[in-house]
Amino acid sequence: MPLLNKRNTAFLQIFITTILWGTTYVLVRIGQADLGPMTLAGIRYSLAGLILLPFIRINNIQLKDYRKNYWQLASLGILSFTIANGASGFALVYLPSTTVAFVTSLTTPLVLLLGVFFLKEIPNAMKIVGVGLSIVGLIMYFPSQTLSFNSPGYLFLMISLLGFAFYTILGRFVARSGDVPFLVQTSLPFVIGGGLLFTLAMIFEGMPSFTLKSGLILIWMVTFNCIIGYLLYNKSLAVLTALEVNMVTKLQMFFSAIFAFFLLGEKITFIQILAMVVAFTGVYLVQRQTRFKPPFLEKI
Repeated sequence: MPLLNKRNTAFLQIFITTILWGTTYVLVRIGQADLGPMTLAGIRYSLAGLILLPFIRINNIQLKDYRKNYWQLASLGILSFTIANGASGFALVYLPSTTVAFVTSLTTPLVLLLGVFFLKEIPNAMKIVGVGLSIVGLIMYFPSQTLSFNSPGYLFLMISLLGFAFYTILGRFVARSGDVPFLVQTSLPFVIGGGLLFTLAMIFEGMPSFTLKSGLILIWMVTFNCIIGYLLYNKSLAVLTALEVNMVTKLQMFFSAIFAFFLLGEKITFIQILAMVVAFTGVYLVQRQTRFKPPFLEKI
């Protein structure tokens, strides 16, 4: 077996994306001194989409050829960039960031169930064990979480969790069909979902006030977290199952902790390091070779 077959390449793509997304927490923490969380997200997503649009024309891609997929692309943008990110921003008003990070990391069991029901991607016993280990790792990482559910923030968290989960399932459905170019699948949801989120941000967070620092943060996030990250993410969804992709992206919080350790001086305890090892082991078990093969790859 070659070192970089389709699965290995797809895993490398989503792993790079997860590392890039790991910088989000740190950069948002720094950027929130100037811009609200929804404003930061709305600007970076919509701007990334607008930057990508000219490349569609450069690559001689005709958007009219994908009119039948417009509802899917619009739904992707609304589910992730408007609903999930918007609800997460509202949740941060009522709940600590650690609680928000913990609950939103629990999408994996939901993605597993939705993947079985909607995509017919049935995991084997080893993958289920891997999912269990990842949840254990999360609980170990956030041992002091007390979820009383008295705050309205939890309603927003549940909405965010559902948005991210259905975005993963629909994104996998679109990507594995091979009907829509990755450039289109990435750019149009950015423009639609990011634009709506930016509108909400203007209503609830007011007009943004830019500084050199916030400008540099946006340049990094638009280029690496959004454009490069989501192009690689959508490409990986064409090969890996929704569960496999979701499991890797859940490592984002651990990379965030590592970046925060070096850039913000935040501490990492021994238990948290052990939690990372447990979670990474779970991801390894889920990523082990599967017999499932995307329908459009059967023709290759």
